[in-house]
Amino acid sequence: MVRIPSGEFEMGDGQDSNCPKHQVYLDEYWISVFCVTNRQFQMFVKETGYKERPPDNRRDQKLEHPVVNVDWEDASQYAKWAGCQLPTEAQWEKAARGPDGLIYPWGDEWDENKC
Repeated sequence: MVRIPSGEFEMGDGQDSNCPKHQVYLDEYWISVFCVTNRQFQMFVKETGYKERPPDNRRDQKLEHPVVNVDWEDASQYAKWAGCQLPTEAQWEKAARGPDGLIYPWGDEWDENKC
């Protein structure tokens, strides 16, 4: 987990009316740096008896790869079990943009060679 300090940030990209730029204040929070793996999610299912929707179709996935094909309810229940919570849209965007408010990790211009 990484600490995201409290404060304002500019949310939205301003490219269209669905995503206008605006200032948002967030209190300090923590967010995971790493994705939940298939192994971690399987442990949650096994320990809790949680019934996935749809049932586990990740049997052929590598255990250390990020879990896929989970819906919001699955993710929310996993987070609750793990003692966390899912980030809000604003929390996710602030963490993803970093302290400089970048659109991409390398800057504000798209560069397919840096993906």
